[in-house]
Amino acid sequence: MSAYLLQRVSTNVHRRLMEDDEFDETMLPPIEWENAESGEGNALDLGEWNEALHFLLSDTVGEDQPILDFLLVGYLDDEDLAGEDEEALTEWFEELAACPIVSTLGAVEVERIHHALEKVAPEIIQERYDPAELEESGVPPGGWGEDSSEDLAILLDCFLALKKFLNMAVESKAALLGMLFLED
Repeated sequence: MSAYLLQRVSTNVHRRLMEDDEFDETMLPPIEWENAESGEGNALDLGEWNEALHFLLSDTVGEDQPILDFLLVGYLDDEDLAGEDEEALTEWFEELAACPIVSTLGAVEVERIHHALEKVAPEIIQERYDPAELEESGVPPGGWGEDSSEDLAILLDCFLALKKFLNMAVESKAALLGMLFLED
């Protein structure tokens, strides 16, 4: 299983990351993990819920809604690993450990995403939430319907945290980095 984290960074940091050939973690501000679930710090941890949010917002599985694809970039589950040869996986894991950044969004892209989501009310997420459809469509993390009221509450919390996080990014004219962290 993997976790997808968004981190707000200045446009200067974003530019340096885009210009440099090699990743240097000292370029990045420390991640404020204590606020990562609420979106009130410099990072937002969507955990394993990013793909479900994408599905509820776009009614699609996979990358075919460009403005929302930032929610999908970097997502990896156990099925993605099946069938891969050990050497290729080892190389991929080593690259990820050296540089967890899998996507970058400049301030203009962040603003476009914010404007697309600011008109979406939480009630829309609630109305579109159908555990049977999520399960049938194969949307991670799976097990939809086992505790659907808790799952819906988590998704609504993630959605509101995402909106708050993007709003803060736009207000500070920040760029975003999407980072993938592997969990045991």
